[in-house]
Amino acid sequence: MEKETEQARGCQAEIPCVLYVDEDAGAYYEHQLGTDSVRPVQSPDTFIHGFQEAEEQTTLLVPHGVDGFEDSKLCRVREADETIPFGFAASDDRREFLQSQNECRQDHWFEIACRFGVQLSLDRWGAKFSKMQSDGLRFLKVVGFDGGSPMAEAPWQAALSHLESEADVLLWDGDWYCEKGWTHLIPLFLQGDGRRIVVAFQKRAEVPGFHRQYWDIYRRFPGRVWMVVVPDDFVDSVATEKFIRELAWLEEMYADNLLQRPTTWTGDHARYLRLALLLRRHQGATSVMAINGGKTAAATAAVENLMWKEERVKWTVFGGKRVDHKSGQCRVEEKNSTLVELCEDLKAKGAVPASMAFVHLNGCAEGM
Repeated sequence: MEKETEQARGCQAEIPCVLYVDEDAGAYYEHQLGTDSVRPVQSPDTFIHGFQEAEEQTTLLVPHGVDGFEDSKLCRVREADETIPFGFAASDDRREFLQSQNECRQDHWFEIACRFGVQLSLDRWGAKFSKMQSDGLRFLKVVGFDGGSPMAEAPWQAALSHLESEADVLLWDGDWYCEKGWTHLIPLFLQGDGRRIVVAFQKRAEVPGFHRQYWDIYRRFPGRVWMVVVPDDFVDSVATEKFIRELAWLEEMYADNLLQRPTTWTGDHARYLRLALLLRRHQGATSVMAINGGKTAAATAAVENLMWKEERVKWTVFGGKRVDHKSGQCRVEEKNSTLVELCEDLKAKGAVPASMAFVHLNGCAEGM
């Protein structure tokens, strides 16, 4: 590995540069296919060498000992409105190969996502959303704990039945996939009816990682897994009066110990909460199905059912517990840190809004 600065050097004209991202750092790099170097978009005269192409040149393995990278790999980026970057339509034989359960593997995640997925900007999604609403399609958003983590003691069949009876289109905030997490409901929802669609919302830097996670679901359900690409600076660039009031109201809830302040591994306590609240502007007053949920889900539910009393959104909350990765046992959560606890507290106080329902582990729904 070496790093160099060259004023004159650039990508050769006949071999295009391709964009990659360090998802954890949110940093972008250009890479000329077939070489071992990248150059930061923010510092295009600096070249960093020693990278290894993998997964059909769509993943770059970061060399050991190089500073400035947070992830161990860089993933290829497809822009929100970019056409399929291969420049040709797939032949029948190629599509058959990409959808083959026995031959094709995750190495082809980028091509699979490009050919079988639908990727939209926020503006294009807004037009699609309006059209689907006018056509009478029903929407339901699914939330919970981190969708990429396993859960236990959840009434999965009751949750799936509710989802299938209430929605034609499932929305979620781009949680990673886990066969034992609530995201396993996504392919089950799709396979139940060939007309159903699922729509994920994800920050631009994290979209390639999402594609890499959902590659098998893309190919199983061509054209029915949609990705809405959210600008990386979305949280920082939008500050409506309503949003500011919501954050101020939540601060009062935290101060009174009615809710626990959300925390994230990045140390930015409010970032995921701010993103969840802002994305609701692009999801309408869509009803929500929650498989329990942590501090962000509880805060969002409180805003939509306790703060905005004239604009309440229907929430149906199912029980469920997170499983610890190391012990395999159900986790003991902090006090006042889960959505179910918020529901139970409201029930004990006789203060449950009619817009909320809680489904116990036996699957029996009751008004809160």
